[in-house]
Amino acid sequence: MVVITTSRGEQDIQQQLLTPLEAWGGQTVWAKLREDIFAGARLPKENLRLQLSPRVIDLPDAATGVRQKADDLRTHAQNDAAANFIVQTLAPYCDAQDHQSSPASQADAKRWERCSTAL
Repeated sequence: MVVITTSRGEQDIQQQLLTPLEAWGGQTVWAKLREDIFAGARLPKENLRLQLSPRVIDLPDAATGVRQKADDLRTHAQNDAAANFIVQTLAPYCDAQDHQSSPASQADAKRWERCSTAL
């Protein structure tokens, strides 16, 4: 399961999904969710399916030339960069015909159209 988020969201995921809780028998919310899903599907608890994969949006930094994790998305430019990040992140999960040779903007538009309809 790919989760695309900001650095703030990454902290929330860590605190709310991946921190063991006494009330949950020392398990994390994520571990309990997986356990319940696998039990319902009669699959072993230890399983390679349903893996959490947080991806933090990074934004270009003109001053340093080093992309920085996005804390928040406030400007039009940040939202555009985030949209590009999302398309690039989701592209491998879209069907193979999305990876044709064509100008980047056309390819990105096609990928996004197919990915967004698949979601």
